[in-house]
Amino acid sequence: MDVTSNERLKAGIRHHQAGRLAQAGQKYNEILQRRPNDANALHLSGVLAGQQGNTDAAIDLIRRAIGVNPKFAEAYRNLGSVLTQKGRFNEAGAAYQKVLEVLPTDCSAHRKLGAAFAANEHFQNAVSAFSKAIEINPSFAEAHHDLGTILAIFNRLDDAIAAHSKAIALKPGFAEAHYSLGNLLSRKGRAGEALAACRRATQLRANFADAYVSIGAIFLHEHRAIDAVEQFRKVFEIDSGQLKILNHIGTALVAQGKFEEAAGYFRRFLEQCPESEFGYGYRNLVSTGRVAAAAGDCQRLAAVLHDLNSPADNRIAAGFALGKLFDDAGRFDDAFSCYSDANALGKQSRAAAGDVYQPDSVQSTVNHLIAVFERGRFGNGRNSGASSELPVFIVGMPRSGTTLIHQIVASHPQAHGIGERTDISEIAMDLNDSELWDDANALSAAAMRHLQRLEAMRTDAARIIDKTPSNVYWLGLIALLFPNARVICCRRDARDTCLSCYFQWFSLGNTFSFDLAHCGFEYLEIERLMNHWIRTLPLKMIEVQYETLVADLEGQSRRLIEFLGLPWDPACVQFHRAQTTVLTSSVWQVRQPIYQSSVGRWRHYQRHLGSLIEALGRTASR
Repeated sequence: MDVTSNERLKAGIRHHQAGRLAQAGQKYNEILQRRPNDANALHLSGVLAGQQGNTDAAIDLIRRAIGVNPKFAEAYRNLGSVLTQKGRFNEAGAAYQKVLEVLPTDCSAHRKLGAAFAANEHFQNAVSAFSKAIEINPSFAEAHHDLGTILAIFNRLDDAIAAHSKAIALKPGFAEAHYSLGNLLSRKGRAGEALAACRRATQLRANFADAYVSIGAIFLHEHRAIDAVEQFRKVFEIDSGQLKILNHIGTALVAQGKFEEAAGYFRRFLEQCPESEFGYGYRNLVSTGRVAAAAGDCQRLAAVLHDLNSPADNRIAAGFALGKLFDDAGRFDDAFSCYSDANALGKQSRAAAGDVYQPDSVQSTVNHLIAVFERGRFGNGRNSGASSELPVFIVGMPRSGTTLIHQIVASHPQAHGIGERTDISEIAMDLNDSELWDDANALSAAAMRHLQRLEAMRTDAARIIDKTPSNVYWLGLIALLFPNARVICCRRDARDTCLSCYFQWFSLGNTFSFDLAHCGFEYLEIERLMNHWIRTLPLKMIEVQYETLVADLEGQSRRLIEFLGLPWDPACVQFHRAQTTVLTSSVWQVRQPIYQSSVGRWRHYQRHLGSLIEALGRTASR
């Protein structure tokens, strides 16, 4: 480069660094007029074009610079950045790999390569790239954070928590790492620590909208719906363009039984949302109860349901929403058709993610539990767990009345309902070594940790009610952990239960629900296991038949409260007025006085239930 061009380049860089982009561009152009193949001027002109939003020109100019100097590492780095902006992640990754051919120990390039892999969902490659960056520079806080984010995708939560904690130790003011750590701690059920981490994120970054969303979600999960609404509204104050926060606010209001107010938020979302989110938003709207569909809504939902270019979840949500509208209108054949289409999509979507219902595996699990937890196991006189009478567990098949019973007993002033939680299944995973199930010290320690969590939720309650239906699989462990716990076993007509599951889109788990035959199989396996527990476990257990409860609300409610060892309180039959948070799919129903229409509902759909009836009959007769 001649002296004049060198001076022009230096002047251009000074302008560029000072933000005087027009002057910088003028200097680069002066060089290129004299030297069209000047690699530095081409590269910096490309960087400038990218900053000005002209990404196509940026890519062209930087590639011309690389053509002149194929080992121009900084040009490859900036090319990768522009290609990332364009969403061309494969090409961006290739650019960063070129950087690493020239500078193999460039930890920043390894990190950017990992980000390109992650954006393209090549997560294992991303783990390798982030790990390499950390190997080169163990103090690279951002790479530790990125690694934790990917490890969480693989459900390696403990490793992910360790990675985010390391990032924070290296960089205490790293708001994003505190936020990510909070989300993971929430997934682990460590609500107090999760709140502290997310709050720290908001202290470090006052307008950190996503952190406020997470705080609200934690509050909602902890049945603090009023506090959740407050946090969600803060997000809307920070960024009124975040349409999804309208759904969050609406969901928290639904949990409080404020259906009309919630519907207002859902409708505001529907007025502004893109078509790719219409089904999702409308499904939220129908959760507020019987919704009078606006003109054209049914046609629009049907169009979304059958739109092959719409996101799968949006189509599934549209199908369930439309099915509910038709069911409310008494158009049962049309309703079933929509539910059938939505379930087929749901089953396909879950299968693509590797989540497939396996009847043989379910049957093997039940067989194993029955074999392991036989009567003799509890007759050896050994003491384990904690003697507290605080825990109460409501178990059974989903949609068998668990939420109704939870609301009845949680309406008692000496009881506190905590809804559905993963605490017991997490204890089971922590004790996954079979020897630990016989270790009285390990069981006692696990029981005491759980009791501390319960007492932190409501210290003045005599009974705390966990209504996680799937705890039916863990009643043997519960008997070891809490020998004085009480268990309420819920039963309901198999056809009504299974149809209700089929008509409900569960956000997590319950993969059986997408197929009527699988619903029938799951129902009978749970019945088989529950019958075993009733015969075998030394726990205090009571069976409640949904239809009997609906027909005799007060009599059955008194029976339940007596079973819990509590004095009768009339509030239990006014459960629909209780100021409690309800988070399950039955939220609208349990806010209404008791009604009979859910009994025998299957008869409306009898002509469509052949596979269910066959599964129930064949399985029952084996």
